[in-house]
Amino acid sequence: MTLQHEEIISAANFYIEHGWYVVPVKGKRPLGEKWHERAALNTDHFINDFDGVGVLLGEKSNLIDFDCDSDESELTLQKLFGG
Repeated sequence: MTLQHEEIISAANFYIEHGWYVVPVKGKRPLGEKWHERAALNTDHFINDFDGVGVLLGEKSNLIDFDCDSDESELTLQKLFGG
């Protein structure tokens, strides 16, 4: 395992400690078919040619994501969430 892979596994373990389901990625794409079903609270499935870690959003990890692609959308999000 390369130093880069060790650092990625370390990051994945940090996410796992927070209860977030992880999946190996290459670029921004999850590796393998049905990756959303294979996301797990361990790194046992990090056996392919991965170069990053992804976190499964939604009910399992109890996480959501908001993309603010403009100043207007960022202001709207801040208004909605008081921040």
